[in-house]
Amino acid sequence: MQMRERDRYGEASGPVPDETAADWQLRLYQVEATLHGQQLAAVVALAGGALRALFLLNGGAVLALLSLQGALLGQGRAALDSAALAFALGSFVGGLVAAFGCAAVAYLAQTLHAEAGPRAERRAHRLRRLACLLAGASLAGFSFGAFQALAALAR
Repeated sequence: MQMRERDRYGEASGPVPDETAADWQLRLYQVEATLHGQQLAAVVALAGGALRALFLLNGGAVLALLSLQGALLGQGRAALDSAALAFALGSFVGGLVAAFGCAAVAYLAQTLHAEAGPRAERRAHRLRRLACLLAGASLAGFSFGAFQALAALAR
C-alpha cells in the first residue's frame, strides 16, 4: 500500500489509490458547478435588492412630494412651483418606468440564460447590458427629480 503525505490539518492528501483521474475530474466539476450556482444566486439576490431600492426610491419620492404639496396646500401656504413639481414627478415616474423595464429585461435575460446554446447566451448578455442601462436610467430619473424638487422647495 502506498503511503500518502499529510496536509497541515492531518488529512491525507492526494488521490486515494483506487480513485481514478475520471473520479477526480467529476468531483472537480461538481465543486465548480456548486460554486457557479452559489455565485449566480448571490448575483440574483444583489440585483433583486438593487431593483427593490430603485422602486422604493422613485415610488417613495412621488409619494413624499405629493404629500408635501398636499400639506402645504392644506395649511394655506404657498404651494410648490407647478412646473418644477411636474418635472420632478415626471422624473420620478420615469425612474419607476425604467425600473419596471429593468426588471422585465432582466427576467428575459435570465430566461434566455437557462436555454442552451451560444446564440441564446449572446442574447442574454445583451439583455443584461440593457437591464444595467435601465437601472442607471432609473437612478438618473431619481437624481434629476430630487434636484428639481429641491429647486421647487427653494422658490
